[in-house]
Amino acid sequence: MRQLLKLIAFLQKTPHSSFTLMISHSNVLTEVGGTEKFQREDMDTCIAHGHAFLQIFPEFIRKRIWFIRYKLPRFGIHYNNTPFLSGLTPFTAALAFLILARSQKITTLCFHSIAHWNPTFLKKLLSRYKTTPLLVYTHDFSFLCQSYHLQFNGTDYCGALESPITPHEKCSQCRYGTSIKPWQSFFQSLFNQAQSIICPSDLIASAIKTYYANRCPEVEHKIKVFPHQQMLSPIEFRENPNNKPLKLAFLGNSIFHKGWDVFLKLSQNPQLQADYGFYHVGRRLKSSDVPNVTLLHCPGETVDSSAIVNVLFENDIDFVLLWSLVPESYSYTLYEAVAAGIPVLTNPLSGNIAAQILNGGIPGHCFQDEAALISFLKTAPPLVTSEKRAKRHLSHHSFLLAYLQQQTQAKEDSPPIHSARI
Repeated sequence: MRQLLKLIAFLQKTPHSSFTLMISHSNVLTEVGGTEKFQREDMDTCIAHGHAFLQIFPEFIRKRIWFIRYKLPRFGIHYNNTPFLSGLTPFTAALAFLILARSQKITTLCFHSIAHWNPTFLKKLLSRYKTTPLLVYTHDFSFLCQSYHLQFNGTDYCGALESPITPHEKCSQCRYGTSIKPWQSFFQSLFNQAQSIICPSDLIASAIKTYYANRCPEVEHKIKVFPHQQMLSPIEFRENPNNKPLKLAFLGNSIFHKGWDVFLKLSQNPQLQADYGFYHVGRRLKSSDVPNVTLLHCPGETVDSSAIVNVLFENDIDFVLLWSLVPESYSYTLYEAVAAGIPVLTNPLSGNIAAQILNGGIPGHCFQDEAALISFLKTAPPLVTSEKRAKRHLSHHSFLLAYLQQQTQAKEDSPPIHSARI
């Protein structure tokens, strides 16, 4: 009750006449994944231009009774990237949604992720805001399945993008298959309610059209392809170091489906060790050292893209391996490598990474399998011939900022409403 009274008092005293309410899956102040990185940068960008935010997200309180440990679902609320409320029960969170709706201060809703939310609970909460503009961000493939990387039983890629059948033929054998119909039903209602659906890549936009065009008649007109970042003009050049041995880096967290195991096999390949040094830029999820792999320190726990670009550029990396085994919807690491002037090595399963390279927009190579990759690496030393490499600045690309500015301008341009005399 105290938390709700605090919220009511805040809404009464705040100098802000309107807020954007962001619905997230985690605490963007503490988590450093790509989705959290985007939300944090988007809020920072919009706040710097005078817009106010409230973010609501699931959190978990760990409890212990004797030898039994369990988690209680709770919710938190941030105000402008500052912790505000914490430990809200589902009932209290529902009341908070109602209070915010009745305050009429929520002028825009931004939906970012359903992870850790109950779809039925979330659908009821969103029903309170049917007249509020809703922007739906699609950071991954969760609009198709709870397995947002489209992993069959949490392992290999299931092939859903190549065989658009609902449910997919593999769904009956997958642990996520039983929930796919109600799951997609939630996104059908979400897309119908949305004013715009913001996609970070053409790959995501195409998948939404394929699966939802017949169920959501207006979905194609609502889709906006808006990459998370934009590459600006070169800000620094340096001579090619002509490394001997060449430097091959794995960029990102040391996760199996990101291709970490493939990178480890390359680092242990005796045919490559004479010609290559192996480096890791990112978080290593296991603390033990890896033979033949140098961990490069990256300031800010890999949150800041410019810090990662600087590490790659200053250490004269020759190739970046982004060997994702599941489709990537966007990939921050791809653009960080390109901003550092480094070609990317990948495979056809990597989604937007492979698409950008095959379309010719990004320097790199796409190999059918590991054997083709190894064959290339054996012949790569004489192929690195560019005289200079360029470092570019990556700028956050905010659809939301443009939208809010447009709404503000429309409000200022509208004629004032005068009360009739009695």
